[in-house]
This record gives sequence, C-alpha cells and structure tokens, in this order.
Amino acid sequence: MEGGLLNTFVEVAKALGALATPVVVVIVAYLFQRRQKVAEAAMAERIKRIALISPLLNRIFSYRHRVGAYLDWSPEEILQAKREADREFRTYEFLWSPEYREAYHRFMEECFSTNRGEGNKAGIRADARHYPKKASTPNWEAFTGEEADKVRNQEAYNQVQSVTARDLGFRN
Repeated sequence: MEGGLLNTFVEVAKALGALATPVVVVIVAYLFQRRQKVAEAAMAERIKRIALISPLLNRIFSYRHRVGAYLDWSPEEILQAKREADREFRTYEFLWSPEYREAYHRFMEECFSTNRGEGNKAGIRADARHYPKKASTPNWEAFTGEEADKVRNQEAYNQVQSVTARDLGFRN
C-alpha cells in the first residue's frame, strides 16, 4: 500500500510539474512583454519631448554663436526659447538620464546668467554690440556684456546633442 501511495504521489507531482512549466513560461513572457511596452512608451515620450526641446536649444545656440537667423531674433524671443525648453525639461525630468540632465544644465549655464535676484529675468551671456535687435522690455538687462565663448558654446551644445543621440539609441 505504501508503494502505491508513493507512486500516486510521484505521478501527481509529475503532472503538476508538467502543468506548471507552461504556466511559468506564460507568466514570465507576460512580465517581459509588459516591461517592454513600458520601455517603448517611455522612449516614445522621450522622443516627443526631445522633438520639442531640440529646436529651442538650437535657436539659443545659434543666437549666441551668431549663426543662422540670429539677426532676426530679439532677446525676448531667446529668453522665451529658454523658458519653453526649461518647462519641457523640468516637467518631464523623470525621462532624462543623469548625463542628459548634466549636459542640459551645462548648456543653459553657458548661455544664460540666472539667479540675478528675485523678480529679475535671466540675462543672455553675450555682448549686445553683436545683436541688432535690442531688448524692448523696460528695465531688463538682456545681455551680460561678456563676450560669448564660441568654443565653450559649441562644446556644451555638442554634449547635449551627443547625449541625446546616445539616450535615444542612435549611438553607444
């Protein structure tokens, strides 16, 4: 009798094992697929936000570097580009890698003088003599008066672009 009970137990265990294997495979596949969908959604959102931020950063870069259509832009438009980029960046900061955050902040610090006192707008780190359109906002010192360092400006911009490309999977 004991042998029969043991054989029955072994047979039941085999049957449960045979049933459990496909169930475990299905659960693991489901969890993997779910994680993949979350990663894809995060990447799609990151791409959408980068598509909004990148042209704004390019405008700021071009203005300070004095290339492209910089002659057509006012200091207010450049400050507005900074504000829009910052809003996107800060609203979706959870999407950015630490390297992207660092590169973004470095670029913005290279381009703007911030924390100029409560109620004071950021200033563009540049000499107003190079820009035909002057600020029309009363009592705003739009430019810091310092000469834009084009090498540092280019390096900071390139770093943002490089980290962006890596984070989006275009480079390793």
